[in-house]
Amino acid sequence: MIKKLHLYLLIAGACVSLNSAAQDAVSYQTPPKEIADLLLAKPTPGVSIDGKAEWILFSERNSYPSVEELALPEYRIAGLRLNPNNYSPSRQTYINNFSLKNIKSNQTFQVSGLPAPLYASNISWNPSENKIAFTHTTQKGVDLYIIDLATKKAVKTNKTFLNVVLGSGLTWLNDNTIIYRTVTKPTSAAPTKPLMPKGQLFNKT
Repeated sequence: MIKKLHLYLLIAGACVSLNSAAQDAVSYQTPPKEIADLLLAKPTPGVSIDGKAEWILFSERNSYPSVEELALPEYRIAGLRLNPNNYSPSRQTYINNFSLKNIKSNQTFQVSGLPAPLYASNISWNPSENKIAFTHTTQKGVDLYIIDLATKKAVKTNKTFLNVVLGSGLTWLNDNTIIYRTVTKPTSAAPTKPLMPKGQLFNKT
């Protein structure tokens, strides 16, 4: 009986040693190149065409959100997920580049004047479709940019950050006038959540 017990202990010890050695031998693993290329391949650009079929706006996006985007603060209120620092939804798939293509000439133009890195959304053409508005989200707030098809350049137009909690709120009144919602109070004006609950407190003695 003692010999059998000794044998069992030797086998168990050998198994533990082999398992430990196998775990120590495991290092950071990377997938085959074909799998990595498939996962990291850029999505097909979004396409927006004007009503006259003269211009195409291409919108490029990342495959996955960056670590910076995932680390941003988030409030969950009434089914909404909001970033309290910039009055915007906390989870979005942003556009990271714009380019324009003239269908008749088949020429493609890179839009200049874009902020870097670009976190764009809420594309809106003006009535004559010679200008394109979009929002750009930063950690501090949301800005409004307008692309002029004549110059292929984006220009920031707002002086106050936008409030896009419930949609972009962008509305073109005419070819040169656009209205939008703005932030009326800074996020620092929000009431601070008390750390101590209200009510009578009892001390244990």
